[in-house]
Amino acid sequence: MRWRCALVLFGSLLCSCERDSEATAAVELKLGPDVALERTFEAVTSLAEYIEVPGAGNELRLTLASYDADCDAFKPPGPDETSVSIVITTPTGVSPTPGVYAWAGHEAHGGEVHNPTKAYAFPTARIGSKSYLFEPGGGVVLKELSLGKHGSVAGLLNFEFSGDAKHPARSLKGRFSARMCRFSSTESS
Repeated sequence: MRWRCALVLFGSLLCSCERDSEATAAVELKLGPDVALERTFEAVTSLAEYIEVPGAGNELRLTLASYDADCDAFKPPGPDETSVSIVITTPTGVSPTPGVYAWAGHEAHGGEVHNPTKAYAFPTARIGSKSYLFEPGGGVVLKELSLGKHGSVAGLLNFEFSGDAKHPARSLKGRFSARMCRFSSTESS
């Protein structure tokens, strides 16, 4: 009987480890037809910053990096390192909540870039010293979000632009989980 309990306990621990590894699955980045611009990495650093700006929109900034990055100062990736940043911007007075945040282009979200009438998510990527912007397509799903000094955020990246005559196809996909490293709210001031 004891060995059955131990076996059941071991099985449940194994399942929970598999779920944890699923949550930290690799980030897949494709920045064009060149294989040199494709990266798959597990985030060594996963950070979230939340900033409320009086009279402007609120921003939840996510940083996923293949290297040790810092919340206090920007540390660019080395020659073979990669980072992605997703900025989720919400209208004045509206905090982000779990849900879908699309990237349809700044014009589609109305208002100004930093004070939209509709919430949106804007991705960028860096490989070494080169930065890459994304044309509209796809978005991010926030599955879990806890705003606060000790908060966290988890979700799915699903940005994809199929390309056109002027711009190469680009995609950013994967799961993420990040801890809040900076929290600045007008309510906490």
